[in-house]
Amino acid sequence: MVLFVGKLLPINYPSDIYNIIELGYIKYANSWFAKSGRVMCMLVFYIMHILNIELDSYIFIMKIFSIIFAISSIYMFYNILIQVDRNTTIYKRIGYLLATITIFINFSSYQFFYYTESGVMWLGILLVVLAIKTYFFEEKKYVKEALLLFFSVICYQSMILIYIPSIILISFMKNKLDKKDFLINTLIVLINLIIGYVIVVLFRKIFNTQKYIILPLSNIGNLKLLYNNIHFVLLLYNDNFPIITVLLLNYSIIVYEILKIVFSKENKKYIAIPSVIIYILCFVEVIAIATITRTYLADRILFAYIASIGFNLCYLTKNSNSKIEYIIIILISLFWIIVNCLNSYNLTSWSYIVKENDKIIGKKVYDIISNYEKQNNIVLNKIEYCYDKNSTRVDYGIRRTEETTCRAFFGDWIIDNVFNYYCPNHKFITKYNQDIYEKIFKNKDWDNFSEEQFEFSGDILYYCIY
Repeated sequence: MVLFVGKLLPINYPSDIYNIIELGYIKYANSWFAKSGRVMCMLVFYIMHILNIELDSYIFIMKIFSIIFAISSIYMFYNILIQVDRNTTIYKRIGYLLATITIFINFSSYQFFYYTESGVMWLGILLVVLAIKTYFFEEKKYVKEALLLFFSVICYQSMILIYIPSIILISFMKNKLDKKDFLINTLIVLINLIIGYVIVVLFRKIFNTQKYIILPLSNIGNLKLLYNNIHFVLLLYNDNFPIITVLLLNYSIIVYEILKIVFSKENKKYIAIPSVIIYILCFVEVIAIATITRTYLADRILFAYIASIGFNLCYLTKNSNSKIEYIIIILISLFWIIVNCLNSYNLTSWSYIVKENDKIIGKKVYDIISNYEKQNNIVLNKIEYCYDKNSTRVDYGIRRTEETTCRAFFGDWIIDNVFNYYCPNHKFITKYNQDIYEKIFKNKDWDNFSEEQFEFSGDILYYCIY
C-alpha cells in the first residue's frame, strides 16, 4: 500500500481542484456531484462547508480514510476466502492474500486514491465487500445486502460491479451456487443500479445540470459506440496503462486451467468454467454500463474488468494443490502488483511535474493579461478558446492520461476556473469557439506555451490551446 500510494500522501491536486476552489464546497457539490448522483460525496462536501474545513485539510483527511478503507476491504475479502477454504497451507494463504491485493490495488483503483473524494470512493468498495460477507455468512441477509449496496451506489456507482463476480467466485470455491439466492442478489444489484440512475436524473433536474440520457442500442451511432468500447477494452492501450495486459493475463490463467483439465488424472471437467464466466461477466458489465449511459471508459470505470485478474487468481489458488503451482500464482500476483506500483509511482511523479508547469504558465498568463489591461486601460471580461492543429493534453515527455497528467490550461471542464484562479479579481465568461482557429490561428501548431497563442480584441481574449 505504501509503495502504491506513498507519493500521493503529500497534497497532490487533481485537475478538478480549480473548480472546487472557485465554486466552493456547496456550489461544486450541487453541480458536479449532483449531476453524477454521488449523494455521499455531496453530503461530505456539505459537512466540510459547515465545519469550515480548509481544502488542504479535507484532501489529507480523505487520503487517510481512503487508505484505511482500502486496507479494510483487502483484509475483509481475504478473510472471506480463508473462511470459505479452510484447508489452507502457508503458500495458499500467501496466494490468496496477493490475489486479493490485485483485485483492489491496480491501475484502475489508482484514481480512487487520486481524486478529492477518495475516501468516499473507497467507502463504496468497502460497503460492497461487507455485502459479500453478508451474503455468505448471514441468514437474514437480503435487506442488509440491499442497503449496503444502495449506500455503495450513492458513493460511486461502478463499485457495485464487483459484487456479482465476487459472489460467483466464492460460490464456485464452495462448490455451491444457490440459484435462487444468486438470482435474488442479481435483482438487488439491478434495482440499485436503476435507483442510482433515477437519483442522477432527479438531481440533474433539481440542480439544473445537464441531462442524463440512456441510449437504446437501436441505431447505427449507438452500435458504433458499442463497437468502439469493445475495441478499446480488448485491443488498445488506454491513456494510463496497456489494458491488453488484462486480457493476456486472464487468457493465460484460463489456458493454464484448461491444460490442467487435459493432463490431470482427476475429474476436473468444469474447473475452467468459473474463470471464463468471471472474465466475460466483468467485461460485459463494464461495456454495458459505459455504452448504455454514454460514460467515457475512464480507468475508474474499468475497475471490475481489471479486478477480474485477481478474481481468477483467487480461483486458481483454490484449485491448486502443489508447491510449484502456488509459487507460480505468487509470482504472477507479485508481477502484477509491482507493475501497478511502478505505474502509480510514475503517474504521481508526472502529476507533480504537470502541476508545477501549470503554476509557471499561470504566472505567465497573468502577466500577459495584466500587461494588456494596463496598456489599454481595459478589463477583460470574456475568453473564447480553441485548439490548435495537433493539441495534446500533456507536454513532451509526459505520458498522456485521462486527467492525472492533463495540463490545467487544456481541460475544457476546468479552463474557465483555471483562468479565474491565476487571474484574481476576474470572473471570465469562457466560451469554446473552434471557428476562431480558422479566423485567427489557422495552421498554427505549437508544442509548448507561447504568447502567440493570445490575441486580444477589446475586452475579449482569443486563446488557442496547444
